Amino acid sequence: MISSLSCALILKSVSSRSFIFLLFFIAKVKGWKQCEGGGVCPDFATCCPSARPGVSSCISMRYNKDPDDAKGECCDETIGCPYGFSCSVRLDENPEVHLQSDWKVHGSGLDSSKATQHRQSYCKIDQENPPTELFHDQPGYKMCQIPNPSMTTKLRRFPIIPEVSQGKEGTDEQQRRRPLPAHPLAYYSSHGDLFECDDDTKNSKDETSSSSLSSSNNKTQIRKALVMIHGSLRNADDYLCVAHSLIPQAERGSVLIVAPLFLAPSDLKQKGKHHQHHHQFQNQTQFLYWQNHEKQPKYPISHSWRYGADALNAPVSSYEALDRLVEHLVSFTAPGTDSNRCFPNLQQVTIVGHSAGGQLVHRWALLSNALRIPWTINENMDIRAVVANPRSYCYLNEKRMMMMMDGDKTAAQWKVPTASQIQKCPDYNQWTWGLESGGALDKVVPYKVRRLKEKMSAEELAHRYASRKVLYLTGEYDDIEQDDVCGDRDFQGMNRHERALYYVASLNAYFGTATTSNSTTILGASSSNNTTDNSILLRHELHTIPKTPHDHILMFQSAAGRRAIIEPIK
Repeated sequence: MISSLSCALILKSVSSRSFIFLLFFIAKVKGWKQCEGGGVCPDFATCCPSARPGVSSCISMRYNKDPDDAKGECCDETIGCPYGFSCSVRLDENPEVHLQSDWKVHGSGLDSSKATQHRQSYCKIDQENPPTELFHDQPGYKMCQIPNPSMTTKLRRFPIIPEVSQGKEGTDEQQRRRPLPAHPLAYYSSHGDLFECDDDTKNSKDETSSSSLSSSNNKTQIRKALVMIHGSLRNADDYLCVAHSLIPQAERGSVLIVAPLFLAPSDLKQKGKHHQHHHQFQNQTQFLYWQNHEKQPKYPISHSWRYGADALNAPVSSYEALDRLVEHLVSFTAPGTDSNRCFPNLQQVTIVGHSAGGQLVHRWALLSNALRIPWTINENMDIRAVVANPRSYCYLNEKRMMMMMDGDKTAAQWKVPTASQIQKCPDYNQWTWGLESGGALDKVVPYKVRRLKEKMSAEELAHRYASRKVLYLTGEYDDIEQDDVCGDRDFQGMNRHERALYYVASLNAYFGTATTSNSTTILGASSSNNTTDNSILLRHELHTIPKTPHDHILMFQSAAGRRAIIEPIK
């Protein structure tokens, strides 16, 4: 951010007209951080120098438990380490695991005759000042850069017409062209306003841009769209930046990044280090915002946007907001063009979420009934959901992978919990852990209630979910025990990694499919030993990311993460 001293020095030298312009510009980027070397980074990120004048590289802040003055370490122009780690180099025998390890061995006496060895820049843990809850060295971050910040850092408004006011699923184009409603969804975009369909070249003029780095506002060039869903920190700016690091420079003009921001009441106030959005939302309460903290009895679970609750200031579910956003990308027609789509060459839309964002993407993919999202196999459009390290999952029936004695060993078995187990946690199969009706959250998640009452049975919904392309990413080291509510802890597993494995095992059991037991488990293979009446081809995949903790940067930048998010998948 620009310091108060810098502002004072600048303001002395400008006219009154320029004074107004300067304040407007600063207000647009207050949710971001101005770097001393030029350019911007997400709030609380570490700025590092880059080879491009006026552009900085960014190291994300990973945890809200880090000290206020926590900084990462810049290793070189492309790789950085987060707080609690220092830069180091070693030979890597498995170069396909992470993006930044694909470097050939060279110089310094290293044995370059071994074709399987690569030079890997990695982050060595600081034993005297270790980061919270981490005990392992880790790969370095590929730092992200923000091209064209005048376009990318501006907070934008996406209009949402509540489903309940439409009287039907979806919205027609006439409704979409009405003036913006009072409560839009906040979002950032790499290519400007999603409703501006013409090539507005003035938006791409930036003193720091170049042909290989800058994003154009020409929507006709877009072939892929990444919708990045933030976690509990609501750091949409960081998720947008990390997405930039996944895209080769030559493809940046053809990949759209959209980062929705599910605001909380505290974001509208200046309070605490993580309320970085305050300056952009002063006197702008028309943005949709959700209950963020637990508030008994209505909101027994925090982060209500992750489980589809309605906003506090409008009858709009977070899932409905995502429905409208994705529908817009695949079908929106600009006013006056009749039939020409705003993104006519769009071929792939990936909706990505990590942690709390992973919960949102998983449950939204299960419930979404938006008519204009072509989930089915389609040669012209690839729709996929990427679910990374969520705390919990929504099971499809009353059975769970329960730990039982099998001879002299303990093993997980897919079965209905015992009466005594259910008595300790009677809501284990209600929303958000299951589809059974009558739970406390049904009152704040009418979106889920409508899906089951008006559209289809739980079994039909489960079969539809199986037909959708869903990719689960789980970190091998995301194994910190989660001492949380019983619906998570007692019925889904002791940590996030275990919960991912159990959930996929439950899908296999439910649908009668077989999987392999290696680090890349592909669901969908037909099985000759089906044990259920629900045999169906699953279009889901599970990938375990080796040696990776609860870290969205490492998850997304891994080879499996890049493949899931951006590469073609049959």
